Amino acid sequence: MSNTPPPPPLDHAHQAPPPHIRAIHKTLQKALRDRSPCDIPILDFAEYDAATITGDPLASLPEHHRKRLMLTGRISKVQACELFRQFQGSGEIDGGAEGDVPVFEHSSVPGLRIIPALLPLATQHQILSSLLLRDLADTKTHATNLHLHYKIPTPFQFFSASLTTTLDPIDHTVHKPLTMTQVLNKKLRWMTLGGQYDWTAKQYPEKAPGDEPAFPADVGDLIHGLFPDVIPQAAILNIYNPPDTLAPHRDVSEASTAPLVSLSIGCSGVFVIALDGTDTEVLAIRLNSGDAVVMGGASRWAWHSVPAIERGTCPPSLTSWPSTEPWEGWLENRRINLNVRQMWD
Repeated sequence: MSNTPPPPPLDHAHQAPPPHIRAIHKTLQKALRDRSPCDIPILDFAEYDAATITGDPLASLPEHHRKRLMLTGRISKVQACELFRQFQGSGEIDGGAEGDVPVFEHSSVPGLRIIPALLPLATQHQILSSLLLRDLADTKTHATNLHLHYKIPTPFQFFSASLTTTLDPIDHTVHKPLTMTQVLNKKLRWMTLGGQYDWTAKQYPEKAPGDEPAFPADVGDLIHGLFPDVIPQAAILNIYNPPDTLAPHRDVSEASTAPLVSLSIGCSGVFVIALDGTDTEVLAIRLNSGDAVVMGGASRWAWHSVPAIERGTCPPSLTSWPSTEPWEGWLENRRINLNVRQMWD
């Protein structure tokens, strides 16, 4: 995007967040965990009435957000449904937004686009199956947090492996073997797609464009079709289990100024975002299953965090995923976040 500032220096990936952003993250974390009152207004598009014929569809939102929200565009429903059909291969397109999909911006964080209820439930289901049944099994191409300390067979079907299967540690003096119950209930936290991110150095390998592992073509086509200003080259799939959180951080390792796309599936999560600085406004959004946010413009290098995942908020039609024993219902209290980025312009 032409209005996106250049990336900050790579060493900014190691910087601590501004105190006011960290304080709001911690306040929300405690309030949502304890279900206690909190005076920080959370933007929740579940309260948005897109079907209203008369009146203001934003009327049920807090005034704090109503006066800051702007409808800045729409995604064609016809084009989006065609992309969903191509991705799914067949089947009806149910759910999702009614009519063309509204795209909102919020004056608190310039450049941030919010697209509520973008993904139909059938598309969300297919995304889960493509990423967690197909791509997760390709353990040679796509790394997980377990690769650093455990011997992972290639290929390896996590969700169809016997419960008696164990993953052996690389160093038995440091880590114990893991059962599949431990792996899928708690220990599996993330998977990287395409360009493989080095979490310790907080940077990508020094490879020329085209040398990185291939990004899953069907998922990449869906993302690029919905958001043409992004060429998917790398992604992180985060798997959240309450009470998991994600501390405030910035994604500054990419050389590209293209926007970052984030898709939410499963339980709702509260997302906090603010531009860098000592007194910037902080926005808290409840991201529900099927919502998307796009961090472009000034928001591309914004601080962001997830102070809470809200148990019991997964859409009923998704709770049974993957619908096979012994893991039927695995998604019921989890949030899956696909965070897609372009590494090079």
